[in-house]
Amino acid sequence: LGIGDFCQFGHLPVHPIAMIPDFACNADGLMQSPLLFADHDVAHMCVLSGVSMDKPGPQANVALPEAVLKSSGHRFALRQMLLDHTPVSLDGLKPGLRILQFHLLHENGPRFAARFLEGDNLAFPQCLEAVTGTLRWKRAGYDPDDRKITDHEAVQAALWGARLLCQWRAAGFEPFDEQQVAVCAETFRAQDLPLLQRHLDFIERHRGNLRQMFIAGYGACTEDTQQRYLIETLFFSRLGVLSATRQTLFDSYDPQIGLCNLDNTDLAYFVALTSTELRDEIETCTGDKLPGNLLLASDAPQP
Repeated sequence: LGIGDFCQFGHLPVHPIAMIPDFACNADGLMQSPLLFADHDVAHMCVLSGVSMDKPGPQANVALPEAVLKSSGHRFALRQMLLDHTPVSLDGLKPGLRILQFHLLHENGPRFAARFLEGDNLAFPQCLEAVTGTLRWKRAGYDPDDRKITDHEAVQAALWGARLLCQWRAAGFEPFDEQQVAVCAETFRAQDLPLLQRHLDFIERHRGNLRQMFIAGYGACTEDTQQRYLIETLFFSRLGVLSATRQTLFDSYDPQIGLCNLDNTDLAYFVALTSTELRDEIETCTGDKLPGNLLLASDAPQP
């Protein structure tokens, strides 16, 4: 079973448990014995045990995002919105959306996945971490066919997914039909994609300065040797955006996944856009004015 399979039945309280006669070579990026692999699936079952069969509608308790993600009916509506009703004009984003849905409905339990739905301003960085993480620091746990996505496609898919999640929340988590998704897509293509491209161009113009700004101001160096330079940061979690306490900013070589020069400057940049002080610091560091607001910024204290 692959990501595509889990996307098809992930809305249901159905929990496959692998019973295999040999070692699993790539379970979450690790080699696991038959017993450990089955235990891994049981753990997923426990995390998702709160999902129950029902139908979406006003009779369901959808006051909290966590309740939405425990409802099989709402989970099915989410799958339709993200994948089944994707307009032809955005069809190229489906691989990234498939990864996003896999994280929302399988990799994360309802309690954590609810964070993707709790705040309009944090939805995009949360979605971006899920998609880019699959392509970068978590890539060893995914099949090559699931990683055939460019960084550019990943960012676009994450932003489209975030916009849909925010509009779904604003609509009281009522199911979106194809026409509603199509209307959202028209706005996304006309407004969000051109603005996103300006931000991506900004990152490419100033990637070196941005990377050094994040390293100098918010880095916690964990290794600096002839073999490897690894620096992590704590500021993502302090801004309330991402789950991990520490997140890699730059890694010259990751021996587990085999990647050289793993660079999360783009992820750090989009997280920083949620802070007024960090936006000001970016403009001071680069000597360039940021493009228009892709995300609203808060006046929360700088980490």
